[in-house]
Amino acid sequence: MEREYRDPRQFRQWELEEEGKTEEKNSWLWEEYPETLAEEQEAERDAKALQSMFPQEARAILPWIREACDQMEYEGSRMFDSRPDQTAVRRLGEEILEKGKEQGVECSWQMVQVLLLEEMYRRRQRRRRCRKNLFKARRDSIL
Repeated sequence: MEREYRDPRQFRQWELEEEGKTEEKNSWLWEEYPETLAEEQEAERDAKALQSMFPQEARAILPWIREACDQMEYEGSRMFDSRPDQTAVRRLGEEILEKGKEQGVECSWQMVQVLLLEEMYRRRQRRRRCRKNLFKARRDSIL
């Protein structure tokens, strides 16, 4: 099961919900900075193209890795810590490896760890880019 592209506007929506505001009041963000959305879509297409070249075993475990990262993608998540907990990441990799074995997918623990860390890195970078552009937009709206 392939995961659809996750719109970076979700981060903005979560912040607005915390502030008790609605998206209509701040829709200017994506109108003034459409390049942000375009950059994210291009990065996602590029990642999917490269991932399609992964070995079969790696492609087979990607859905579980994405699912695990989806569950960790929230404000305050350990995935976004400046230095994620190595033990927790290893434990998550072992859980993913066990899921794969239950489904008959054989792969090494090292492969699972590398793919998990790569997916975490991509999401951390996406979050940084979205936040950077969000702060830039807020600064520009104040000035």
